Amino acid sequence: MILYKNEKTGLWLILMLTLGMLAPLLIMGAIAQPLSYHVFTDNRTIWGIPFFFDVISNVLFVLVGLLGLYQTFKNNTLAIVVENHAAYKALFLGAALAGLEAGYYHLWPNNNTLIWDRIPMTIAIMALLSIALSEFVSIRLGSRLLFPLVSIGILSVLYWHWTESAGHGDLRPYILVQYLPMFIIVSRTVD
Repeated sequence: MILYKNEKTGLWLILMLTLGMLAPLLIMGAIAQPLSYHVFTDNRTIWGIPFFFDVISNVLFVLVGLLGLYQTFKNNTLAIVVENHAAYKALFLGAALAGLEAGYYHLWPNNNTLIWDRIPMTIAIMALLSIALSEFVSIRLGSRLLFPLVSIGILSVLYWHWTESAGHGDLRPYILVQYLPMFIIVSRTVD
C-alpha cells in the first residue's frame, strides 16, 4: 500500500521533516544527559528488587517481543510482505531486548547501564521506520534501509555514550533517532 501520490512525494516529505528537525539540533549545540534522568518515582524495594515497578513493568516488552518473534518465525499465514520479514523480526527482537535491558538499567540506573537500555530501543524504532517506509513509500526502499537505519540507531547511542564518557555528552543524534521516525510515520497521512 502506498499512501503518497508517488515515491518521490514521500521522499521529499521525509527529507523536509529530517532537515526541519536536524537544523534546530545543529544550532543548539551539544545536549548532555541530565543526571536527574536517573531519578525515578518508584524507589521501593520489593522482594529484594530495587525500583520494583520500574523493573517489573518491562516484562510486558519481553513478552510482546517474544510473542512477535514466535509469530514471525512460526506463522506462515501472517500478512507480511516477504521483504519486510527481517524488519518485523528486528522490531520484535528489539522489543524483547528492550524489556530485558530496561529491567537491567532500572536495577542500577546510571549512564553506564542506560546504554544497554537505549541500544535495543533504537533497533526496534529503526525497524519500525523501515516497515513504515516499506508500507507507505516503497517496499524496495524500506527493506534496503533496514540495516543502515538500525546501524544509525546503534551508532547514535554509542556516540552519546562516548561523548558522555569524555565529559561533554551529546544526545542530539539519539534525539533524532528517537523522534524523527515518529514524525515520519505520522506524516504518512499527509499528502
